[in-house]
Amino acid sequence: MSKTIIFIHGAWVTPACWDSFRKPFENAAYTGSEKDLLVSPYVTRSAFRIQRRSAARTDYAFFPGLSHLLIGEPGWEDVAAVVQEWLAQLDLPAAAPARPPLPSLRAAA
Repeated sequence: MSKTIIFIHGAWVTPACWDSFRKPFENAAYTGSEKDLLVSPYVTRSAFRIQRRSAARTDYAFFPGLSHLLIGEPGWEDVAAVVQEWLAQLDLPAAAPARPPLPSLRAAA
């Protein structure tokens, strides 16, 4: 399995993403929200149930009262806290150093 850490809010089941989802992820956190009109909580839970059959760590968090835009509406702090706690529980290597910022296109003009 890859060292990919993935957060999946909803589960778009289209031919373009099937290959990515055929193999289990090493770490996967699925999120669902009550008022999501793009991907129903049922679909997200179903994708979670499939993934959790693997040996990989797989978790699910549900956010009542929120829509598909979890991090862009009131209550985003709760979502961020869940994600932060989930990441803290993983045995992750130190982060790679940040890349230098890209040069501004305006500066070159």
